[in-house]
Amino acid sequence: MEADEALAQHLAALYAPNAWLFTWHGSVRTDNLFETVEAWLESLGVRPASWREAGGEPQLRCQLHEVDEADAVSTIAFMTSVSQAYGVPGPLSAQQAMAFAEGLPKLIGNLNPRWWSNTDSQLTGWYPVTQHTFDAIVIGHSDELSASILAIDED
Repeated sequence: MEADEALAQHLAALYAPNAWLFTWHGSVRTDNLFETVEAWLESLGVRPASWREAGGEPQLRCQLHEVDEADAVSTIAFMTSVSQAYGVPGPLSAQQAMAFAEGLPKLIGNLNPRWWSNTDSQLTGWYPVTQHTFDAIVIGHSDELSASILAIDED
């Protein structure tokens, strides 16, 4: 549980006075990862359950693409330091955001780490995963722990 607690403390750094950044972490099997994250998005009220495919199957996996760790770190740093709608500074400075993003892979663990996102590292294009005008999500997953970071914005 030490790794889980360390990850929780690391993610807590994002809870600046900002209602647009959300985090989730836990230990979940790969075959349940996308269903778990989709249920988390629904519980936040940012993704309607009606977006599930017929039969209740999650479609989140179709909205994401696998990225390498460097892209995941760049995307997390950008989405936590810049507003998606206006490009103004976000909740963390660029230095804080990079330190946060670079620390995340170490906390997720190195047993088969994989990363997914719905956007590129500069947030210039994305496949919507919420009902908000702008959104960016990065999911990190290893055999040890998983974490998701979601940023939403409106113009």
